Amino acid sequence: MHRLRRRLFLWLVGMGALAALLAAWFDARFGVRACSPWDLGLGIGLTIAWVLGRNRRISLLALARVIFAGLVFYFLGVIRHEAVQMPEFLLWVPIVPLAACFFFGPREGAGWSALQGLTAFPTALWYAPAQDADTRGMIVLGAVAYLCFTLMSVGIAALVVRYERELRMRRRKQARLQRKLAEAERERVLGLVAAGIAHDFNNLLCGILGNLELALEECAAGGKSRELLLRAEELVERAADDIRRLEDFVGRRRLTRRKVGLEEIAREAIAFVAKLHPEAELVLEEKDADVYVLGDRVLLARALVELLHNAVRANAMRGARKVRIATGKAHALPARLAVAPTARAPCWGYLRVMDQGPGIDAKARKHLFEPFFTTDPAGTGLGLAAVAGIVRSHGGGVGVVSEEGRGASFTIWLPIAEHMDAGARVCHA
Repeated sequence: MHRLRRRLFLWLVGMGALAALLAAWFDARFGVRACSPWDLGLGIGLTIAWVLGRNRRISLLALARVIFAGLVFYFLGVIRHEAVQMPEFLLWVPIVPLAACFFFGPREGAGWSALQGLTAFPTALWYAPAQDADTRGMIVLGAVAYLCFTLMSVGIAALVVRYERELRMRRRKQARLQRKLAEAERERVLGLVAAGIAHDFNNLLCGILGNLELALEECAAGGKSRELLLRAEELVERAADDIRRLEDFVGRRRLTRRKVGLEEIAREAIAFVAKLHPEAELVLEEKDADVYVLGDRVLLARALVELLHNAVRANAMRGARKVRIATGKAHALPARLAVAPTARAPCWGYLRVMDQGPGIDAKARKHLFEPFFTTDPAGTGLGLAAVAGIVRSHGGGVGVVSEEGRGASFTIWLPIAEHMDAGARVCHA
């Protein structure tokens, strides 16, 4: 639409410049000296506007406003002569509202049309001879036609603006749907790959672990070989933990659903992380008591532990110690969530972890919950992916609020247990 406007603008301005220069030539040739300077000035001005309009860096609306302001003075300058000598000149004035509404839209176009009409026609009636009924009638007819064209132009422009708005909304909605479909397809493919990797590696790790246990039974206590085998067994357990995270991301682990309080989950996770990081100051802030969700207590606590681990590591980057954990409930979800919920419910409980770390930039926030994405050189990139998988399997979502240098806040949103019992539907996407 913008390209069409520019092309039409150049065509109208070019034709107007040509017509004004020809009118100035005819005025000079046939002795109409009164209008010749005005026509020549209009032609030169429109020619300059045509040249400037070809430069895409110059605002088309700014040029159009300058042209319409110039037309006001042009009409005032020539109307004294034209109202007497050639009243049919006023019949082409309805072109003004059409052009104004096309370039500026209905509101501003109506303003420019009113300005042109209120300056041109009263001036023409003032200078028209009182005894010349035909001239005055022609002016009145031109004013009526101008008013009709203005109303028609405003109506057409309003319809065009409405159509453009609907078209933009339709395109945005289509783009959002395409992005969601692409993300869903990517998650589906990642889930299939992760499930295959987890299954194969589980089989391999079971065999390796079994052989290590048999070798440990045959090794003498206190020997060097036994220490190496114990170290290998520890590494296998760590690998098995990574595989469990992959399974959490895929969401294919069997859930043991029961009514569990968010405070209970938070205290369990805090107690576990406090043993691993005694230097951290973990503060629990309860905003609402007795907030219960329907889910697997072990998996939800594991998801919260992952967030607490990340918060402690983020604090360590800036020498901070305090990590705040908040529980509560809300009747509406935030407008934007990093992980969209898979359930619909009128009331939601939340677990929020807030650190004092360096924060997360916008580019990293887009990929936080993708498997194997990490900004920590020592990380595996599976922690937040596992959190997303666990929360999705419970019908919930995850929100992230962060700015560079101001820490980060991760919020797990879960449907309240009473509303899940009442029939809140889980939509597996």
